[in-house]
Amino acid sequence: PFCDIRCSNNGQLQGHLRIHTGERPYCCDVHNCNRRFARNEELTRHKRIHTGIRPHECKVCRKAFGRKDHLSKHEKTH
Repeated sequence: PFCDIRCSNNGQLQGHLRIHTGERPYCCDVHNCNRRFARNEELTRHKRIHTGIRPHECKVCRKAFGRKDHLSKHEKTH
């Protein structure tokens, strides 16, 4: 074992173990990008850069963000 993290399912554990092994099996297929990620969720989030999809919208000013954590940070400015 590498560390003492506890995961609620095997998928989370496998994704976490890749932090220690450096494995990045998920590759962006957009032309000339080829960025690689340890978890599929990271690849999905990354692809929004290419598609322009911004599913997280501020309820106050309607500004949209590709990442929920970026929306959360923005909301603190209101």
